[in-house]
Amino acid sequence: MKPNKDSRTKSALESILDVVTGFTLYLPINYFVLPLFVDGIEEHSIATMFSISIIYTSIALVRKFVLRRWFVSKPRIFSKV
Repeated sequence: MKPNKDSRTKSALESILDVVTGFTLYLPINYFVLPLFVDGIEEHSIATMFSISIIYTSIALVRKFVLRRWFVSKPRIFSKV
């Protein structure tokens, strides 16, 4: 039973770190990316919405991949949790 509990705790820690990292990362990204698309946003352009979605999705995929690999490579740090 203990491995399942450890697994759930590690998953919860990973999820919390992912959300906090995403929030912290996207604040400056919003500041720099969204002004580039002001005209397209005002015009409700589908191409603009698609472009913004591609940017944010790409960043999210890289962020999640890096965090996941980091958690997998650091079992000693989280083994006490």
